[in-house]
Amino acid sequence: MILEIIAVVLALLYLILAAYQSIWCWLAAALSSLIYIKICIDSHLYIESGLQVFYFIMAIVGYVNWNKSNKQKKVSDLSLKEWIVGILIFGTLSLATAYWFEQNTKAALPWFDAPVTIFSLWATWLVVKKILQNWLLWIVIDATAVYIYINRGLNLTAALYALYTILAFIGYLKWKKVQQQYIK
Repeated sequence: MILEIIAVVLALLYLILAAYQSIWCWLAAALSSLIYIKICIDSHLYIESGLQVFYFIMAIVGYVNWNKSNKQKKVSDLSLKEWIVGILIFGTLSLATAYWFEQNTKAALPWFDAPVTIFSLWATWLVVKKILQNWLLWIVIDATAVYIYINRGLNLTAALYALYTILAFIGYLKWKKVQQQYIK
């Protein structure tokens, strides 16, 4: 329970700092991910634990990417074609991953866990690249994750993801406003 509380606090700190485009978000993300690796393995959420490893690596990549220069990287958009192609690719990967885990492991909730995990890979990459649509993906991902964590008895983490859903909406509005300032 103590580990989960620490992970939740760090995860919240990550999201708030990311919405404000603070480079320190990546340190909070790295520490939270390391703790969640253990929590997810202990809860038999194997796909999710793999995602936490990815998050840890992306925290390093994000820090390096956001720290490349002194000037702030602009928020940009995906084209409609990139959006559709991404959804098709990651949707297909989600179905294949869920099927494999259902057939070959005792993973809990693979049909929910796989799309949350697979689309989180893409959404995280979009955060690293400061692509606005990352927040739209996170709204859906986080809302779905609430169900997963309630089902596994991780109520504090479920509450975190409910808050994440709200904060992702706020993050979208904040980045959209910053993006519009660059256009003016």
